[in-house]
Amino acid sequence: MHQLMSCYDPPYKIIMHATSKEGISVSSYILTREYDGTRLVVEASIIPANFYYKIMTKLFGWSTKYVFDDHYKKLKPYIEEEVKDW
Repeated sequence: MHQLMSCYDPPYKIIMHATSKEGISVSSYILTREYDGTRLVVEASIIPANFYYKIMTKLFGWSTKYVFDDHYKKLKPYIEEEVKDW
């Protein structure tokens, strides 16, 4: 797997690209300060390498929300605490 961090501005923005036999994966998170806290925007996408992975992504792609949902809920408070200490 080949990985590239195309944007790195901690703790506010990170964009990563990964290439594997399954295809290209792009993940990013962006943090912005709001009047009542912090806004966390997470984007994840995949460009399948072939028809097989395209079908698998269509069939099971929805399940990734449930896999990562708890992690994202914990990420925001963790980063808010880190920024206070920074």
